[in-house]
Amino acid sequence: MAQKLHIGLLERTPGWEVILETLGLPWGLIHSVAEPTPEEFSVIVANRHLWSEEREAIEAYARAGGAVLDVGHILPALEPWRSRRTWSTRITSPPHFERPAPPHLIDTGCRAIEHEGEIVRIEPWGAGTRAWLGFQPDGLLLKEGNRTKRFAGLDCRHPAELVSATDKGEVIWLVETLLRALYRERGLPYARKRPFPGEAPSIAAFRIDTDYGERDQIGRLYEISVLGGLPFTWFLHTDGHIGWLDRFSRFEVGEIALHCARHKTFRSREENAENIARARDAMRRAGLPEPIGYAAPNGLWNHGLAEAIDEARFLYSSEFSLAFDMLPFRPPLHPSKRINHFFYNALQIPIHPVSVGNLARVGISDEEMKTYYRGVIARKIAQEQPLIFYHHPTHERYEVIEDLVAASLQTGALPMTFAEYALWWDKRDAARVSLRLEADGRLCLESIERDPTVQIGVDYPDGSEGIVWMDGSYRKEEVTSTTTRATPPPHTPLPTLRNFSATVARRALRDRIIRLRR
Repeated sequence: MAQKLHIGLLERTPGWEVILETLGLPWGLIHSVAEPTPEEFSVIVANRHLWSEEREAIEAYARAGGAVLDVGHILPALEPWRSRRTWSTRITSPPHFERPAPPHLIDTGCRAIEHEGEIVRIEPWGAGTRAWLGFQPDGLLLKEGNRTKRFAGLDCRHPAELVSATDKGEVIWLVETLLRALYRERGLPYARKRPFPGEAPSIAAFRIDTDYGERDQIGRLYEISVLGGLPFTWFLHTDGHIGWLDRFSRFEVGEIALHCARHKTFRSREENAENIARARDAMRRAGLPEPIGYAAPNGLWNHGLAEAIDEARFLYSSEFSLAFDMLPFRPPLHPSKRINHFFYNALQIPIHPVSVGNLARVGISDEEMKTYYRGVIARKIAQEQPLIFYHHPTHERYEVIEDLVAASLQTGALPMTFAEYALWWDKRDAARVSLRLEADGRLCLESIERDPTVQIGVDYPDGSEGIVWMDGSYRKEEVTSTTTRATPPPHTPLPTLRNFSATVARRALRDRIIRLRR
């Protein structure tokens, strides 16, 4: 009997939809938990409360050889004496279940359940497998709020930036790690829509927030973009270039997007909409094309801004106080607005939020900056993440930017503007794929509305990897290639990252005061 490579979800929630669509995994709702079979679902995600009859059905599915991801609903009911509720601010992820890798520090800030003292574990369950995650990751994907956070730097010099308080990218990474482990324990290939066009190992994009940049600074960065072969995406601060905004209309390479008129992000939709409209008007008068992308001042995000972005019909936006270091996704609507649909229209494109300015403030030299960025690039390639960085013209350090561009493209990453990546991601979202494994081991792909550049990545349990280009039936040797993802380089020792730092606290307070005054 054929095995469907399909994840079963007990309840549709915006957070779980973000997780599974971001990862590109085929999934569907289980409308009746009466008799699920291992052949119907590769993994069942127990993401809601289960009645005793449903719990017994899921247990029978697992004991027959299925795999279950329990996010706090099954084990506490089966063995309440082994469970304890606790408050989790952060966790250090367990060793990678596929290949040796450094542990990750995952900021959570939620109520969690420890089972036998562990928040994350994987273990046999009858003939099947159970993965335990003591908190609900979909809830963390919906959390808002920001805080000044330190990132792993060099020699205990850790740069800080105001970003999303919850590390959403690491939460999704942890879920994917558990799902991969469950697929592997079942001997199934982990197949999903790739996050990059064609065979590209990643994409490379570079964002310039033009905040008060001078003509020669802008010109030098444009030269780096042209000579380096990476088209930059320029987010214009229109009030910062009064009198010479038309300079950007002469750019032949790259994308012109919108940052702001006044360098401030407001709470209300009306104020943000007015700021956007004023900046767009300035761009029109300067002969610039209508922008389809937006990045908020200071990387701040809120629902009032998101509503203004959708009202202005932007294709995408990019705000690291919502998310950073992860794949694109559509932000969930405010709970009061989730009536006929769950998500905003504009795609969110997260970036790596540490700029050369952040690194310089902790005393990291230009040469050390190059080392830092090359380490980030290596980790992103290993984790199948896009190489998206940003810069401010006033920070200069052109040699660092030249090296960052060169290091990104040396990986084989496909150079793209933000708009090009957003347009391609829309094609990825539109593709609907069905995958199954036949009894003879053949992998079968059927798809609807799949663009030829949207390929299926397949990771087999033995570690071999490959790409499926066209619908059809394929033997393993027709899928696998000789390439494998590299092991990420080690992080800076983790415990020091979340220790209190008076210096970081002072800088965070100063930055917030400056932003309030703008």
